[in-house]
Amino acid sequence: MPYHLMKYPYLSRKSFFFLLILLFLLVDSIFVVLHFDEVYVVHKFMKDNSILFSEQSKKNAFILSDKIRSEFEVDTTKWKNRSTDYGKMPYFRYSVKKLLNAREALCGGGARVVCRLLLESGYDATRVVLFKRNFGALGHVVVSVVIKGKEYWIDTLNSSDDLNELMKKKDINALTVKIIPYQQRYNPRFIDVKYNSDSLINKFQHSYIAYSYEALPFSKLLNSIGVDVYVLNLKRPPYIFSYLAESVFLLYALTFSIFYLLSLLGGYFIYFSIKASLNFSKRFSKKSN
Repeated sequence: MPYHLMKYPYLSRKSFFFLLILLFLLVDSIFVVLHFDEVYVVHKFMKDNSILFSEQSKKNAFILSDKIRSEFEVDTTKWKNRSTDYGKMPYFRYSVKKLLNAREALCGGGARVVCRLLLESGYDATRVVLFKRNFGALGHVVVSVVIKGKEYWIDTLNSSDDLNELMKKKDINALTVKIIPYQQRYNPRFIDVKYNSDSLINKFQHSYIAYSYEALPFSKLLNSIGVDVYVLNLKRPPYIFSYLAESVFLLYALTFSIFYLLSLLGGYFIYFSIKASLNFSKRFSKKSN
């Protein structure tokens, strides 16, 4: 070993640790810069299209949603860019900035754009997946907003005009989908639906029998490890989870930070374990001699 390393044994360790911290800060700072660049693009889009409202209301939320409906192409045969993989829909998807630039998406991508625009406007917004009666396929994706303590579901892309008008006229929310699960000891789980006397809401309840808030990716995490199940998140997630779910670059930064710190701790654990093992071997050898 060189003399200067023998004389200052902790200098190299401190330098190595300092370099690791610099690398961590560099990568995370890149993601943070990309996030704020996306925030700028989102605010510019809202300002250019006169949908940056100071007041939070259901009417203003639908004006914003209608603007996205008019700007985005939902016919996949006319797409010029592959802006979203609507077949797989992984948790880490394209950024909202890319979706806004491409102006191509279905209800899932449209919900992400509408949700992010509402979040940047100060709404407590989160995505909701609606399930049809066969329960085997996703029916539609909408956005849930809470205004003055009351929840409203806002329509997104690739839906019928009838559904869009229904959600504007009626206050559709999680209470509209009357899910009554019950579990008996040896019987499977059933879902019953109590229908509303209002014919329009009745039609909605006949079409969609279940819902799931999608900010918490339980299903995608289970699917990624080979467990083919779908978890219904019936409880509305906190604001911070909804914001992270629509801010892909912040999500990258958080995921990188967690794995980086875990790797660092794991590396130090292995290092000190090996060091302790070697010290024990030396002591044992001396005693044997």
